[in-house]
Amino acid sequence: MEKKNILFIVGAPKTGTSTLVGMLNRHPNIFIFYETCLNRSKISKYAGKFLRRYPEARYLFRDEDDIGRSYSRALKFFREKGYDFKIIGDKFPDINKGLLNKLRDYGVIFTIRDIRTWLCKDSINDFFFIKDDILYTAIDYCIYFLESFLLPNILHIRMVDMIYQNDKTIEELGRFLNMEMSSLDKWWEKVSNINEDNPKSSLYWWQGHPSSTIKPKNKDIEANLNSHPFWDSLLPIFDKYYQQVNEDFKDSEIRGDIDKLKALEKFSPLSLKKAYLSYKGYQLFDNKPLTLKRRLKRLFKRLLKFCFERIYYKINKWLR
Repeated sequence: MEKKNILFIVGAPKTGTSTLVGMLNRHPNIFIFYETCLNRSKISKYAGKFLRRYPEARYLFRDEDDIGRSYSRALKFFREKGYDFKIIGDKFPDINKGLLNKLRDYGVIFTIRDIRTWLCKDSINDFFFIKDDILYTAIDYCIYFLESFLLPNILHIRMVDMIYQNDKTIEELGRFLNMEMSSLDKWWEKVSNINEDNPKSSLYWWQGHPSSTIKPKNKDIEANLNSHPFWDSLLPIFDKYYQQVNEDFKDSEIRGDIDKLKALEKFSPLSLKKAYLSYKGYQLFDNKPLTLKRRLKRLFKRLLKFCFERIYYKINKWLR
């Protein structure tokens, strides 16, 4: 198995994982699947898109204890078709406590954003249902981040650096992957501009993630914290790692800090209202506040998307 050729992008939702996929896939020798999960026999939405283009690749999707094995087979699959991918992988946007240990033998890029602005995003509330209690999600987010420092072959990418120092981020990616990255210049203009005969075009994931097709230049959240002993205890631990993502921390220090984070459960419940003085979301496209009209429009789009996916599932099931 060519473990050095397997790369995984890991991070909680809304930390820049999609943007990173868009960046890396502009390199002709890199193919990062989009939430395709080759290591599972259950077919995900994006796996279905891929299989419609390559039905002969169905054998790649198997339940595997070794996650990288499926991607190694995929690398061989593409090379037999004449595609010269040097690196192949996938992205897993979630807080999955058991995942990191399964990735120890492979390259991992971990995306992270400041917990102060991550927790109060509407999409995070929708995903984790934290309006009435942010505490457990906040602790899990920080522990997941700290546990990533235990991996032997990992690069941490802060979302704020992708926004304000994108050239520097590209340089870091090049050093980590030992590859020349000039093809990533102005990558946002080229994310969706992929030849139809290229396997990367089979997923067309960018249609649902337009923020990954624009130049990073603005943060999408402004937040002011309320004074609370939970923040006083959690933030010094989080900031130590967040401000030093390239530091090699001792395992004993990491595990000790994780134990300190777990002890903060005593502050539960802590609602968003008690945790924040104020927070405001912005559209990355125009940096305007999310008014009630915009929020309703976003909710309506989500509802339409959900209904469409359910109808598609029912029709597809009936046709089978």
